[in-house]
Amino acid sequence: MTSTAAVTTDALWLRYHRDGDVEARSELLTQLMGLVHHVARQIANRVGDAVEYEDLVGAGSLGLVQALSGFDPDRGVTFVTYATTRVRGAILDELRAADWRPRSVRERARRIAITTRELREKLLREPTVDEVAGELGIDSDTYWRWRGDAESGVTIPLDSALADA
Repeated sequence: MTSTAAVTTDALWLRYHRDGDVEARSELLTQLMGLVHHVARQIANRVGDAVEYEDLVGAGSLGLVQALSGFDPDRGVTFVTYATTRVRGAILDELRAADWRPRSVRERARRIAITTRELREKLLREPTVDEVAGELGIDSDTYWRWRGDAESGVTIPLDSALADA
């Protein structure tokens, strides 16, 4: 976004905040949907097919609306900078809320993946379970428990028929 567009966006925010101008609010939301899509694409690239892109955009749009009411220009940042942070935060909050696994389980899975990748690059082959476990400072039983915790569980969409289960 160019500095001229940022100034225009900040001017619109001031009109909305100072005067309650609903046209300025609508224009802000329209202008900044590109920002919402940009942040959603960045996050979609990291999470892959695990979440629908439209769901990310929806959560980001809510973050943008929240940014309109929570922005404080006295903090020394532009509205666009603040909105970007709120959009990203809203999307990440939605992803966390949708993930049934505790943070510790996600962290252990991440540690296994990183260690496996590092060993693969170092050894120039796929590492064994014992090699990964040793690098993590755990035994192979703990390794398999961590893997099982990360991979287990069946998720059922809330709108699916339970009678079929």
